[in-house]
Amino acid sequence: PELFRRQLQYLKSQGFTTITFDDLWNVLIHEVRPSEKSIILTFDDGWKNQYTFAFPLLKKYKMRATFFIFTNAIGHKNYFNWDELRELVEAGFVIGSHTKSHPYLQKLSLIELRKEIVESKNILEQGLHMPVTAFASPFGYDDVAVAAMLKEAGYHTGRTLRWGATHTKEDLLNLSSFQVTDDFEAFRAIVD
Repeated sequence: PELFRRQLQYLKSQGFTTITFDDLWNVLIHEVRPSEKSIILTFDDGWKNQYTFAFPLLKKYKMRATFFIFTNAIGHKNYFNWDELRELVEAGFVIGSHTKSHPYLQKLSLIELRKEIVESKNILEQGLHMPVTAFASPFGYDDVAVAAMLKEAGYHTGRTLRWGATHTKEDLLNLSSFQVTDDFEAFRAIVD
């Protein structure tokens, strides 16, 4: 938590504002002008420590984030429950899909892949009573078939773990990103 606090302080001190994947979608599709220093913060899986430590710090520093949840874990020990997910939404945070069971997508048949992508979206939308338009692939996998299924299911964006921060409307379902570790200097290098 202390390292995360330091990272948020650094983002604030450098003039960054947080946006969502829907904001990025609007920038690229509708050519809405973003703030000059925009960043998207994401958290994967729905671990309880994200609620306990990250959520209060994000609120304190007035930063938004997207929490990618795999739905089979909701309500299990060490993971978010539905009340916590709804609290995040009410506070202005975004919930995205991270599949049902967090599988290696490349090992699934097309039928299993569709089930993971579509059913997780449906579960989240029913539980939160709102559209879910952002998806993050477990283990960052990206593929033409995955992108096609995301589009068919109604997602606007899909995040991978390909290294990078330059995006176009053609890659909205295969967005690149940076993984942040416990190395503060590496974090600063990514941000700078």
